[in-house]
Amino acid sequence: MGVGVDARGNVVIAISTDDKELATVQPIQSAMRGDSDIFIWKLSPDGERVLLATYLGGTERDIFFNMALDN
Repeated sequence: MGVGVDARGNVVIAISTDDKELATVQPIQSAMRGDSDIFIWKLSPDGERVLLATYLGGTERDIFFNMALDN
């Protein structure tokens, strides 16, 4: 799992998952494509709103290791 803060103060959380039932918001990818994918949430600075919730991955097993956010 990774947690970071972007230049606007939004909180970004990323995980590896095999859960096909996570709710998406403004998704880049709305469903899992492989055995596991990365899932990313972007929350408002106060944590009150989900700005983005999306799967990211290909047709194989994708595993999250680390993230870096640009400022």
